[in-house]
Amino acid sequence: MISDRILLSIKPEYVEQIERHTKLFEFRKRNFKNFSSEIWIYASAPVKRIVGIIQVRDIIEDTPIALISIPKMS
Repeated sequence: MISDRILLSIKPEYVEQIERHTKLFEFRKRNFKNFSSEIWIYASAPVKRIVGIIQVRDIIEDTPIALISIPKMS
């Protein structure tokens, strides 16, 4: 069975920034094979557990230079 869920491991300090809405984007070198509107967030050591689920509107794939110019969303 193919799952439509993605598990994303993030350092606890960045998880806190996501929770405070001070971190709005997560940059990865590789894109996901399948798009999912639901991403499960796993906080890595020392937390070592799933801490939340994020509903995703869109995944943007581009070069680092092009991604820098993305306007900050409010």
